[in-house]
Amino acid sequence: MSFKKNVQKISADNVAAIIRGSEFPDEYVVLTAHLDHVGTQMEIYTMVLMTMAQELLQCLK
Repeated sequence: MSFKKNVQKISADNVAAIIRGSEFPDEYVVLTAHLDHVGTQMEIYTMVLMTMAQELLQCLK
């Protein structure tokens, strides 16, 4: 498995990223978070999503 990392800091309402694998380049795992739900702290969902992405990247190493 291989991947190419290209990170840019931007200001956006929606963020998307693709990590294309070498073994299954046409298959996807989609991670999403609902960031503007009423009555909850929005930062929690962002934190959970970023932690999941970080753990997945660790699995690729």
